[in-house]
Amino acid sequence: MLLACGGSVVTLGPGAAGAAGDAGNPASPPPPRVGGAGACNDPGLTCSGSVSFPTCNGNGSTLVQCTCSAGVWQCPVFSGGIDCPPPQPTCPGPSQVQPNAFCQPSSGLVCPSDIPVVGCDGQPMGYVSCTCPNGNWSCETPGPLCPVDAGGCPPPDSTYAGQGCDYYAGTCGGDPQVCGGQVLYDALQCSAGVWTVVASTACDVDAGAVPDGF
Repeated sequence: MLLACGGSVVTLGPGAAGAAGDAGNPASPPPPRVGGAGACNDPGLTCSGSVSFPTCNGNGSTLVQCTCSAGVWQCPVFSGGIDCPPPQPTCPGPSQVQPNAFCQPSSGLVCPSDIPVVGCDGQPMGYVSCTCPNGNWSCETPGPLCPVDAGGCPPPDSTYAGQGCDYYAGTCGGDPQVCGGQVLYDALQCSAGVWTVVASTACDVDAGAVPDGF
């Protein structure tokens, strides 16, 4: 509400400041000039003025009736405060989002941390997200994302370098080759989702199988 010059209370109505004067009163100056307490020389003349008032998103403006008095435009002034909702919390930097660290409680806030989620190929595929329901960051690390072979290694007769692989912690046999009536295998490791040779075996027809480099 606005308090008029004579002490009466008036209600602000929606409107916007125009560049021209009142259509019904050709003598009216532009509303911004009237609302800005500009000078006037017609005592008692009433014109529309554009005045500002606070809102939760800054200042708004509306048109009110102002009167020329004592050589200046007198307009109602805003009185009273406004109630605005508290601002929504924002996410801090990922390095500050750590399990059990302090945070401002918020039921709907979800923030990224710098804790990587590692894929089956050993490469980061994203970062853990955390919530703050009770004043401390709660971060749920995803469970196992990659299958682990319970029996150790896959069958060596069907495992070859360059093939795709799941996660295997140790060294496995692969790349089968027959040498002197025996089947020999290279040593392979699952690296970045691909079987990679870490030690190869060469077949020497005369001396038998020997590792490369000997």
